[in-house]
Amino acid sequence: MRVLSLFLPGIAALSLVVGATRACAAPSEQHWAFQSPERPALAGKIHPVDELLAIRQKEKNLKPVPDAAPEVLLRRAWHVVTGLQPPEALGKRGPGERGEPLAEWSARMIDEALSSPHYGERWARHWLDVARYADTKGYSFTAGRLFPFAFTYRDWVIEALNKDLPYDEFLRRQIAADLMDVPVREQAALGFLTLGRRYLNKHDLIIADRIDVTFRSTMGLTMQCVRCHDHKSDPLTMQDYYGLYGVFDSTEEVPEGELPVIATPEDSPGYRAFRQELLKRANAAHDYAAEKIKEYQRPPAPLDFDRKKALSQLDQSERGKYRGLLAKMDELEGKSEFAPVRAMAVRDRPKPREPVIFERGQQSSRGPKVPRAFPAFFREVPTSTFKQGSGRLELARELTRPGNPLTARVCANRVWMHVMGSPLVNTPGDFGLQAPSPLHAGLLDHLALYLQEQDWSVKAL
Repeated sequence: MRVLSLFLPGIAALSLVVGATRACAAPSEQHWAFQSPERPALAGKIHPVDELLAIRQKEKNLKPVPDAAPEVLLRRAWHVVTGLQPPEALGKRGPGERGEPLAEWSARMIDEALSSPHYGERWARHWLDVARYADTKGYSFTAGRLFPFAFTYRDWVIEALNKDLPYDEFLRRQIAADLMDVPVREQAALGFLTLGRRYLNKHDLIIADRIDVTFRSTMGLTMQCVRCHDHKSDPLTMQDYYGLYGVFDSTEEVPEGELPVIATPEDSPGYRAFRQELLKRANAAHDYAAEKIKEYQRPPAPLDFDRKKALSQLDQSERGKYRGLLAKMDELEGKSEFAPVRAMAVRDRPKPREPVIFERGQQSSRGPKVPRAFPAFFREVPTSTFKQGSGRLELARELTRPGNPLTARVCANRVWMHVMGSPLVNTPGDFGLQAPSPLHAGLLDHLALYLQEQDWSVKAL
């Protein structure tokens, strides 16, 4: 086989893929993360977390540290929840003031911290890191580098956390808010999909990024290698990957001029000055297009642009200047406090695209067709496929359905990590077969079940 592989690497590669797929099938069935969380057996005389930790400490012959003083507990709680010191007035009110037990006083102090608007600001940073939030696109040739309304996604995350939007709904809106019965302002959540790198405008890489961030953030599954071959350890196949590719390929970004307005400024001298400057920059772009394109027709409304059409009619040497003029408009809209606020949204294409497998991840090597669907190993119904439009809403529901064994665990692990400084699973974005076992599986399962029982309230967790 070694000699044959030198001359026929394709056969060798195929044998490896088939072998890996068969080998991972059996271990996947027993993998701890792919089983439903189990409720640990507890005596119930003390707090479940304390009892679970006490059991493990006894097994390891460890003694717990002494209880911290109330003022230390207060400072720790406020630092974890808000990143700030507690208000001075709170620091003067210890548990003895009302004669309440320390546990009740601690719970009340934590509730005070969670009700602070700084809670959302602090914890949004953790999620925005996972969601690869950025105000810019990275290198994008001569196109503007700024995402003009990126801040609307950031602000949406902060508000959602402060309102304690249930975590399952928090995820669904970031994937399919435009397909849900929610106010239009909730489409700001779709920045989760649109604010990724542009990869020199390579469409397949942009979609790969969206698949990757969706599954790493929610289920702790690594999808990038499945572009080119079946996963070497996890129960994920190329058919699974390109079924998801079809979902995001059937989704398009809303053009800049059509982005949904989620907040309109009041009429004021500042707004009128902004409007005048925006029209000036728009007319500069129209003037340049009219100069270079003989058949160019100015739209009745100066702010209406068919950017794609104009760019297709310009020479390569002229596109940079035109993009620069458009970028000046985007910059003004993104930075002016008087600009109408828009969501960086997506929408379904009029007709869904039927995906095919790209052999070895190459767009030019088109293989068999596959249906748009959730990864087969994790489906509630093994034969189900996505039927509604792009399938994004169905995808969002599959990610957050109660029987999904991963989503609540991944969230609980991240919350524990940010509270305690170290996760229970040392690979927060990878719960696959290569991930280490949890430091305390019973504790992780308890937290995951508690999150779901509390209607997915992150504040309660």
